[in-house]
Amino acid sequence: MEAPDRKIRVVLVDPDPATLALELGKLRNHPLIEVSGTGRSGREAMQLANRVRPDVIVLDTALPLVNGIETATRVTEAFPSIGLLFLSEDDSPDTVRLALRIGVKDYLFKPQDFARLPSAIVDVDQKRQRNAPAK
Repeated sequence: MEAPDRKIRVVLVDPDPATLALELGKLRNHPLIEVSGTGRSGREAMQLANRVRPDVIVLDTALPLVNGIETATRVTEAFPSIGLLFLSEDDSPDTVRLALRIGVKDYLFKPQDFARLPSAIVDVDQKRQRNAPAK
């Protein structure tokens, strides 16, 4: 895999402040990743997608105001160049299949896959449609 010529801009969205803190700690010193924003709801995720235009958004499925699936659907429709990654406690096969069908590039489970977060972000950045125009 080829290293990007700049850091991957990431937005983290999780309703739990402790999880956000863990994610920030895991990514803080990563040489390829820059956290460009954090949010705690689906509405904030959409606002950050519009304002920051990150390369990757890490979402939980269980978001308040607008759930993660609906948020992912809206972000994918409006900003197809943003890569989406779920980090969730929901390990239902139906939820995983739905997420992948709507355009989420990877799905990690809390807490067992947490250590894979940085490498999954790099992978999602490689899989996203970099030149897709915003709608």
